[in-house]
Amino acid sequence: MTQPTVVISLDLELSWGSFDLSFDDDLLKMGRWTYDTGAPNLLNHLTRNGLSATWAMVGAIMRPSLPDVSGLPEVNYPHFSKPWFSYVPKEGDESTHPEWFGARLVEMIKLAKPEQEIGFHSFHTYPLDGLA
Repeated sequence: MTQPTVVISLDLELSWGSFDLSFDDDLLKMGRWTYDTGAPNLLNHLTRNGLSATWAMVGAIMRPSLPDVSGLPEVNYPHFSKPWFSYVPKEGDESTHPEWFGARLVEMIKLAKPEQEIGFHSFHTYPLDGLA
């Protein structure tokens, strides 16, 4: 007899997932809450109950800080007041800006038992529409 299956798939983006729609203090607070409280509590509930999930993550949060992006072409959109990477703290790191970077959070998810699956969800959610 086949066992029933439930798939739990989560997007973990911190501030990367929404800053293209609205950039303000609320966005940064949401990213910080996700880092400090939301993701750790959800992971705790899952592991305490013997459950696994797929955590689809923005690659940039897997880093402790932003890599050198100076060689990348700058991205400008009419609905952005500034170029894409100007929103992200270039000198910041996970200790000063956990709303953007979460290497320790990713490590906690990697080490969890039962094992959690980590999926790659692009590096920084850059909108690819209109690119040739």
